[in-house]
Parts: sequence; C-alpha cells; structure tokens
Amino acid sequence: MNDRDLDRVLREREEIVPSSGFVASVMEAVQQEASASAPIPFPPIPFPWKRALPGLMASVALAVGLIVRWVSSGAHGNASVGSATAALPAGNLFAMLPHEQIAASTLLALEWSALALLVSFAAAWFSMKIATVRE
Repeated sequence: MNDRDLDRVLREREEIVPSSGFVASVMEAVQQEASASAPIPFPPIPFPWKRALPGLMASVALAVGLIVRWVSSGAHGNASVGSATAALPAGNLFAMLPHEQIAASTLLALEWSALALLVSFAAAWFSMKIATVRE
C-alpha cells in the first residue's frame, strides 16, 4: 500500500451503521445495571476535614482581624482627614492626608500582601506535600 492508496482510503467516508438490535441490547443492559441494586464496590472518599479545618479557621480569624482593624482605623482616620482638609488647599491628595494615615495605609497594604504571599506559599507547599509519594 502506497501513499496514494492510503490517502484514497482516508478520504472515503463510509457510513458506519450498527447491526440490527445492537442499540436495543445495549440499552437493555444499561437498564438492567441501573435497576440492579448492587453494592458500591468502594465507598466514596470522605473530605479530610481534620486537615482542612485548621487552615479554614486561621483564614477566618485573619480575615476577621483585618476587617476589625480596618473598621477601627476607619473611624479614627475620617476625623483626622476632615480636620486636615480644612487647613490645607485642595488639589493635592497627598497634601490632604496626614502622613500618619499614609503610613498606616501602606502598612495595611503590606499586611494584606504578606497574607496573600503566605497563603499562596502555604497552598503550594501543602499541595506539594500531598502530591509526593510516600515510600
């Protein structure tokens, strides 16, 4: 068989039709399997709550702590910004904000970034730990 013969065979589209009764017999076998109350050979794998709960609790605690800190700093920050804007000319945003609030905002951004890096590193480390084969 040369390339021309192979190309000719591949170009020809032959309709494949199942033999008579094939579809009916397959559907009958599927219905029998579905109706049979055979026990499941293996029980489903349970979710590892013992491993997931500490990370979930730590994430919730960090999120609540950051929200509480954000809310408590927001109440004090609004009063200082309001008093600072009355004395300063408008137009320059950095001139309106007190330096303490800029430092606090930067620190908060760094905390969120550190938390995101820590969670990403922990997730990667944990997945690598699970994926390694124990011998």
